[in-house]
Amino acid sequence: MTSTASLTWLADLQENRIHMPTPVLNQAVAPYSTYRIGGPMDIAWHPKSALELEALLTGINPLVKDQQTTLNIIGWGSNTLIATNGIRGNTIITRKLDNIVDKGNGLFIIDAGVHLAKVAQTIYKAGYTGAEYLIGIPGTMGGAAMMNAGAMGQDTAAIVEQVLVYDFDANATGWISEETLHFAYRYSALDPHHKMVLAIKCRFFEGDPAEAKAQMDQNIAFRRAHHPIEPNGGSVFRNPEGGPAVGQMMDELGAKGIWIEGGAMVSPLHGNFIINRGHATSHDVLTLMTRMQQAAMNHYGKRIHPENRFMGDATPEETALWKQLKEGDTHV
Repeated sequence: MTSTASLTWLADLQENRIHMPTPVLNQAVAPYSTYRIGGPMDIAWHPKSALELEALLTGINPLVKDQQTTLNIIGWGSNTLIATNGIRGNTIITRKLDNIVDKGNGLFIIDAGVHLAKVAQTIYKAGYTGAEYLIGIPGTMGGAAMMNAGAMGQDTAAIVEQVLVYDFDANATGWISEETLHFAYRYSALDPHHKMVLAIKCRFFEGDPAEAKAQMDQNIAFRRAHHPIEPNGGSVFRNPEGGPAVGQMMDELGAKGIWIEGGAMVSPLHGNFIINRGHATSHDVLTLMTRMQQAAMNHYGKRIHPENRFMGDATPEETALWKQLKEGDTHV
């Protein structure tokens, strides 16, 4: 919990920044995680515009550098496991950054917090194609740019032209081009320790609306048939080069619906998903992830690494488990 004395800097920060959002103290983070796991956030921020977010970052970043506070970022909370103990310091939740601006000729500026289903629907209604794959991904546009999210043979790299980022090192905001992002499978050069996405310029394409609609319907139907509806964090591990896919491994190992750690279970529907059965802790999920990783190495000789990220006030044992899961991982 945050003491009143420790918030002196917060009052000073708000006093001189007219675009600052209002902080919320000790708010539960679990509703902002698709795993539905996580304790209280010391200070939660819900900016409603890129201007508010920029003012907030400009004010907080120097304090983070001086070690007066800490900062974490949450989009839709998918692909993210949050510690059961919660998050200390400041947490920015981007869900209210929800604007999409049509600049004409297929160019759109999309706020970082816009849900990907809204992007897909908006682009389709505007008469363009290229966003169909986004329809079923439970995340935000900022997160999609950070990790080059993809599905059904498409990915974010194909539509991004520029990204508006806040640079923590320079304490400044600016646009960076697609060429400098070095997109690869579930990867971009956007290091969350150094940069935060505020907005994305995306280029979409002319195409057949009926075909686009059919593709979106197909994507939704596929996800309903193959992805669990219980609280989960999406694909737990990235698939290794040369295969087999993690889901196939877990299926062949008999993990689906059988491997359980506390309140966490390997989904009966898809072997690369972990579901929260209603009372899972972050420790449960990390323990089950470790079991899956060890089994992939023992039986297939494949070292698999988390696609999920882990954040918050970890216990020493959770820190050790996460270190083991990330060993040898070249992704940020």
